[in-house]
Order: sequence, then structure tokens, then C-alpha cells
Amino acid sequence: MRGAGRLLVERLLDVISTYRNSVAVRAAAEIGRLLDPVEAPEVVVLLRHPEPLVRHNLAVALARILGDRSLSDLLSDRTAVTAEDAADAPLALAGEGIDCPASDIRILVALPYLPNLQDWPQVGD
Repeated sequence: MRGAGRLLVERLLDVISTYRNSVAVRAAAEIGRLLDPVEAPEVVVLLRHPEPLVRHNLAVALARILGDRSLSDLLSDRTAVTAEDAADAPLALAGEGIDCPASDIRILVALPYLPNLQDWPQVGD
């Protein structure tokens, strides 16, 4: 991905790695449709994120770009991923119910709870 799309992916990855709350969950939910296979290593590293919903959404994003390939095929010749992250990634995907190849898998991203506007007091009430 080039240009503005790549910049957006970089910013979303930065948000995911920086935040530990619903902001990171939402960024992880949005990044999936923007990723290219070349960006898989950056996502694999983030599978260690402390927030379970972030990990789920990143696993869904990886499943989308995997298609009929295995994760090891996708990560071959990538120095951005440590051996430990590469070994743990299939386990993280399996923990989310994703087996490789993932071309037939349809899993929705998870969004954080957003309260109904009617549940909040209105200004002037």
C-alpha cells in the first residue's frame, strides 16, 4: 500500500501499540480492511497486546490477508518478526478459532461497548 493508505495503516498500528483501551480496540477493528500481506509482520508483533479485543481484531485482520496461505508462508523472509512471535502467532490465531488456511473463515471484529446516548444525562437537565 502506498501513499495516504500506508500512512493511515502506520498511524493505526501506532495507536494500537500505544493505547490499552477502547481506542486501541477500535483501531484494530478498522485496520483489517487496509492491510496488505507485506504488513503481516507488524500485526503479528501486536498479537501480544494486553487487551483481548485488540488481539481478536488483529487475528481477524490476519485471517483476511492469509487467504489460502499459511502464516509461516506469509512471514517467510521477514526480519521484523522474532522467532518467538512467529512461533506464538499460530497459537494466538488458534485461540481465536482461526486455522490456516483461513480463506473460508468469516469472523466479525469486536467493538468496545459504547453506551447509548439516552443513558447519559443531557446538559441542562
